Amino acid sequence: MAKYINVRRAYGDLEHILLADTKENGHSYFPVLCSDGVTRYAQLGESTDSNVSHLWIKKNGVKKYVIMIPNVTPPVYLTMGNYADIYGFSNTWNFNFGEISGTFTYNNKTVTVRMFAFSSGYVDFAMQIGDETSGTYNANVTLIDPDTGKQGSVYFSGMYYQSYNKAFIGEQPLSSGNLYDFFSTSNVGKKYVIKVDIAKV
Repeated sequence: MAKYINVRRAYGDLEHILLADTKENGHSYFPVLCSDGVTRYAQLGESTDSNVSHLWIKKNGVKKYVIMIPNVTPPVYLTMGNYADIYGFSNTWNFNFGEISGTFTYNNKTVTVRMFAFSSGYVDFAMQIGDETSGTYNANVTLIDPDTGKQGSVYFSGMYYQSYNKAFIGEQPLSSGNLYDFFSTSNVGKKYVIKVDIAKV
């Protein structure tokens, strides 16, 4: 459910300033502790930006205006799941564990992550891209811990469509590093931002 700052102007008009769940590079924010105990973020902008509110604060001595609707693409979340010795998320290959919430777009087509899972030294990734059933894609996939900012990435090249999985599939070895550390029993049930940058080959 979306969270807001409610601001009552002097003449009685009420403004609702939407808060973002996560900070995104390239934007300025100030944190807001919400009633549910979760810290969310109000995006800062200039008075010349579109859709600014009438609430303002100073940052480094300069007036900054709060944007009513953050100019941030809603993130896609991965909830870490577990099946035997497999960690991550999957709803393909007859496995169903973990959870993905949200989709993103590429070239005006909806992209749905079908799998991002680690087992036995390999990480597998699967995605559906609209109604595409041919072609080859590269994808850089990043997991981000929204609480600590920690992140880890893996790059898949030459992903092709597998009809029996109805998705583009990639696989890469993974034996250490920041991404490797995400796939553990202690992280099962935790919610991470999953960021996917794709390009058609």
